[in-house]
Amino acid sequence: MGVLMEQKYKNTVSVLLTFNALYPFEAPTIDFLQIPFHPNVRETGELCYNLVQRDYKQEYTLLSIINGLRILLEEGNTEDYVNETAAIEWEKQKNQKGQL
Repeated sequence: MGVLMEQKYKNTVSVLLTFNALYPFEAPTIDFLQIPFHPNVRETGELCYNLVQRDYKQEYTLLSIINGLRILLEEGNTEDYVNETAAIEWEKQKNQKGQL
């Protein structure tokens, strides 16, 4: 049972969503509790994500924010990065996969 649980949650991350008193008029902040090596995550764990920054709309549901986060984590945005080293590595990996 322990091995199955480990496999099931192998590719998971823990995030902290913080909602202030102005939610839904202001976006929640998203911080990682275990900081992933990712082009769109600062070394402090702060997520740089347009859906909850400049592109945020009060109509966005929590589910849409989480789904957008999942997609960003899977695909990464190497054109609008905050972690240059991670962005370079992601691009290398994308190029290698494209050559297979």
